Amino acid sequence: VTLLFFACSPKNSEIVVATFDDKSISFDELQSAYETNKIGTTNTGSGSIDEYKEFTDLYLNYKMKLAEAEERGYKNDPAVKEELLEYRRTVGVPYFVEKHLIEPALKEMYENRKEEIRVSHILIRFEKISPEEAKSKADTVLMRLKAGEKFEDLAAEYSEDIYSKDQGGDIYYVTAGQVLPEFERAAYKMKVGEVYPEPVKTKYGYHILKVTERQKRIPKIRASHILVQFKNDSGNVDTAYAFEKILKVKARLDAGEDFAEVAKETSDDRGTKEKGGDLGFFQRRMMVRPFDEAAFKLEVGQMSDIVESPYGYHIIKLTEKESYPSYEDDKSELRKFYERAGFEYDFNNLIDSLKSKYNYKQYDDIRQVVGRSDGQTTFGEKYWESELRDSLKNLYVCQILGNDIPSDSLFKFAETNKSFKGYGINGNKISEAIRQFTDECLIHEEVKAISNSDPEFMRMMEDYENGIYIFRLQDEEVWQKIEVDSTQLIKLWEETKENYRLPDRVTFAELFSIKKTKLDQWADILKSIDDFEKFVAENTERRKKNVVDGIYTLVDANSSIMAQKADSMEVGQISELFESTAGWSIVKTLGKEEARQKTYEEALPEVASLYQDRESKRLEKEFLQYLKDKYNPKPNYELLQEAIESGKM
Repeated sequence: VTLLFFACSPKNSEIVVATFDDKSISFDELQSAYETNKIGTTNTGSGSIDEYKEFTDLYLNYKMKLAEAEERGYKNDPAVKEELLEYRRTVGVPYFVEKHLIEPALKEMYENRKEEIRVSHILIRFEKISPEEAKSKADTVLMRLKAGEKFEDLAAEYSEDIYSKDQGGDIYYVTAGQVLPEFERAAYKMKVGEVYPEPVKTKYGYHILKVTERQKRIPKIRASHILVQFKNDSGNVDTAYAFEKILKVKARLDAGEDFAEVAKETSDDRGTKEKGGDLGFFQRRMMVRPFDEAAFKLEVGQMSDIVESPYGYHIIKLTEKESYPSYEDDKSELRKFYERAGFEYDFNNLIDSLKSKYNYKQYDDIRQVVGRSDGQTTFGEKYWESELRDSLKNLYVCQILGNDIPSDSLFKFAETNKSFKGYGINGNKISEAIRQFTDECLIHEEVKAISNSDPEFMRMMEDYENGIYIFRLQDEEVWQKIEVDSTQLIKLWEETKENYRLPDRVTFAELFSIKKTKLDQWADILKSIDDFEKFVAENTERRKKNVVDGIYTLVDANSSIMAQKADSMEVGQISELFESTAGWSIVKTLGKEEARQKTYEEALPEVASLYQDRESKRLEKEFLQYLKDKYNPKPNYELLQEAIESGKM
């Protein structure tokens, strides 16, 4: 029966749950709007029938307002068009970069970091020779590799990486986010044993790459160790003595003694021996290579053989392995890696591709004129009245799709950018401003190109556009129609004046210091002076907004410890020293006023706010009634309930 019911049920997009004028609202549309507005709602079962009914009424009001805005022609208003264009410029560029550059790169990095790759390379630098000569040299090495010569031999002969050339070019295990992006992208394309088919260029030179291992990556491990340094009991270097000692340690462990207890007794690592040798969690490459390689090969609970490192002999026990995190848990760390290692490379490649796509042409006239100037003119308001602007106003920054971009657009951009506003316009600054501005122009062109094919961006723009229309309607039909009438305000105050009251209030002077000893000294001085207020003004250490020279004027008697103390005394009385907020105080009561009803003048801001609130609700109600009379909204609660209940089955 259930299968038959669903087979015969209409699609949610076909279920009309409300109509107005000649328009309809489907359950799909309503549900999507409901989930957007109800944080945490992910399905039809998460809201009650009554909640859906209430939301349907609100959504009908919203849709009628949009229909009214369309009829009034807001869409064609030049001011609205300009605001939408500016919004697209403002949010479109960061949206595009985040969604179409950063997010895909983070997901790719997340997947790649599930593996670690052991890579060897031969580096040909171009510090002493030209890039062309370095490339030719790298090509020669690659040809010899293809002819059958050993990678290790060629690394020893040619590589200019002093750290790896004597290791056959081995740079050990790496994972995504640890090396230069050009290097990383090439390495992850290769199978074990492969040599990359062409030299890879980075800022260091040309690399010839070979992948020697690929394996599942363990993010972190936790291990304990026992260290025996290469010294005898006299403190002299003695590797034979150390080896005999570590053999005895190993024998005890093999016999079943507790690792932590043996570590406390025998380890030479002062930082870990009292913790039973525990090193905590660490990542690949954090330890010296022999230690690292041995530790990461162990299984939990397993103990290594004797491992030699530059520090001595070790025995290692693996105690924990950290599992690979979810994408969401790892995202913030991935972003840090990407921003440090890959973003600039990918962003520059994106800009290069957009320059080609949009027929970009750079003009150098502006740089040349600025280069001849004195550099005294600054970005911002002063530029527009300067002689420099007279020299630049008819020049162009660049050309995109055949359209020349005027210099004024560049300087308007710089005026709103904190990297430039107020800075002198010189050769370096103008070059950077042009780079950032043209990058933004190119991405903006791409945003325009995808704006009708990216559902999320389209929805974001539509929401903002609808928000403009609703705001404008509210302004015309509600806010502009509110007229503040003093007669009405006085009448409202008479009706509600019991709601406007002042509490018990007190005026006092406070002598304050964070040091009790200083207050003790001042207390003695106060015994011999008459002008407490003057002494306070000259010495108190508490400086607060709305408190002048230490005088608190008519503050709520319960607003602080100091106010309570002052209110408990007679006018003119000076307190003993007491502990107060953040220090120590002596206060003098200067005046007191009992709680009372506010005068009309005192209550006016609150009365006016209440009046405006009541008027806006009245006008909103009248406007909604006008819309209902005009558009005849009809919610279909019966179909709505059926759709909700069918979704729960």
